[in-house]
Amino acid sequence: SLTNSSNENIPDGVSTSNAGTAVSSVTFSGIPSGSTITNVVYETDVYHTYHNDLGARISTNYDGTSYPSTLLYSAGSQGAYTGILRKDGSTHIFDGYDPNKTFYFRVWDSASGDTGYIDYFKITVHYTTPNPNAPTGVSATAQSSSSIYITWNTVWGANQYRFFRSTSYSGRYSQIY
Repeated sequence: SLTNSSNENIPDGVSTSNAGTAVSSVTFSGIPSGSTITNVVYETDVYHTYHNDLGARISTNYDGTSYPSTLLYSAGSQGAYTGILRKDGSTHIFDGYDPNKTFYFRVWDSASGDTGYIDYFKITVHYTTPNPNAPTGVSATAQSSSSIYITWNTVWGANQYRFFRSTSYSGRYSQIY
């Protein structure tokens, strides 16, 4: 999960075609190559003096107009009240995409006479990771009649290695480490 808790002021909008827009973002990186998103969970808090003027969208592009994006609410759908507008939920609109990306939360005000700010934006990305490749450069050297020294090239994404042995070439293998 990543959270952006920097307050982003929502400029007062003039009309639907000339809306005041604020953007908050979080960037995921370092997730293993080949991983794909399976679900995105979001939490948002927006303070505004008139919620019914607001629209909001989560996207993976800055302007919020390209796919994939998900509309959280549109102007006229939030009721005429003042205070914190909290939205949380999940979406599968980003499923199958690489999770190493920036997610943008855009909020726009489509009418004049009121102000507010994005209080926080939190994203949790669930993803699958491909199985790591088998090690390369494996080398075994006998140290004694009961000990061997094994080396190999590290496999990116592997968090453990298992060793098996057999007492005969065609025998059954058992895990030793």
